[in-house]
Amino acid sequence: MALAGLLHFCLFLNIQDVSIFGNSKVMVDGVLGKNFIIKPQLIGWIERIKYLWNRSKGASFHHIKRALNKQADDLSKRGL
Repeated sequence: MALAGLLHFCLFLNIQDVSIFGNSKVMVDGVLGKNFIIKPQLIGWIERIKYLWNRSKGASFHHIKRALNKQADDLSKRGL
């Protein structure tokens, strides 16, 4: 949901050149088309993100291992 919101906001502000780093390999691979999504609850979000992604120009999406991104991982656990 956060990624879809971020992409929507960037498009609204006409921000085209954005680098996004995520610690969910399933999401990163799903958006980049590298992996088949086996979790049904993610399919709708992946499709929405792909739609927004295809409308943006110059956006990049990268996987960061959680072990290398401890602060973000801790924040995500607090959000749950």
